[in-house]
Amino acid sequence: MKLCQRVTSSTNKQTAGMRKVWKYLHRLFQKYKVEDEQQKDKIAAKNSLESFAFNMKNSLQDESMKGKISEEEQKMLLEKCEETISWLENNQLAEKEEFQHKQKELEKVCNPVISKLYQGGRPAGSCGEQARGGSQGPTVEEVD
Repeated sequence: MKLCQRVTSSTNKQTAGMRKVWKYLHRLFQKYKVEDEQQKDKIAAKNSLESFAFNMKNSLQDESMKGKISEEEQKMLLEKCEETISWLENNQLAEKEEFQHKQKELEKVCNPVISKLYQGGRPAGSCGEQARGGSQGPTVEEVD
């Protein structure tokens, strides 16, 4: 009988010890889960800024861009992209908010020129004007 009590007592102590270990591990995993999420968000913000800056720079250097925007605008945008890329190289450990702020700054400079490009690429008149007959369409003549 005493042997059975010792085994049961020993098993209960092991179970209680295991519960403590599992609770500790659970808290540790939760802590690292939050840190991993923060790191993931930071990397996503950095990649977004880097992608926007490089894509904008490459688009501006494309030969098809010549003549669509003024040389001054192109030069100014290229300088801003280069400045952002340089900042990225020197601030690899910046926080998510810093990356997001830099991207908003770059977009603030680039978006007016981008929207001007898209407006410049449309045919004269809007779609609504064309639908109302604002533009001269083909004429049809009846032939007998």
